[in-house]
Amino acid sequence: MDLSRNKQISALVIFLLVIGFTGYFILMPIIRVFNPDEAVISILNLVYPLLDLGLLLLVLRSFFAFGQGSYGLAQMWVAIGFIVKTFSDLAYYYLIGIDRYYHYGLVHFNSVFLVDFTHTASYLLFLIGLTILWRVPLIASPVSKNQAVVEQQ
Repeated sequence: MDLSRNKQISALVIFLLVIGFTGYFILMPIIRVFNPDEAVISILNLVYPLLDLGLLLLVLRSFFAFGQGSYGLAQMWVAIGFIVKTFSDLAYYYLIGIDRYYHYGLVHFNSVFLVDFTHTASYLLFLIGLTILWRVPLIASPVSKNQAVVEQQ
């Protein structure tokens, strides 16, 4: 996957913006409320967004490097699905941090559209990409007549 210079810069800028948002709005509040009595839970709360960032880095590289044809189109849909999934995860962590995810047990725009809808939509995008890939015919290597005769005996 050879990326052009402009695509590399675009991926890097997007990634740095997401890191800045995640660090300021998600990781810093989690660090501030770190509870030594619940160290495992607090560490997992930090690790999950960090792993999302690692996944996003790989997906952005894949997204900007997709090729032409059916494989490239399938790869693009799956990459967009991962980007939407990462957005959904980070929005969930942000809303939990500001206590707005199902605030007072009520369903509202933040919980439904920013998290639940995008989370479900990411699976639809995965499915579109996999369906495109599934419809691509497999390329079989030709079999010589000698190999076919040997296999029949």
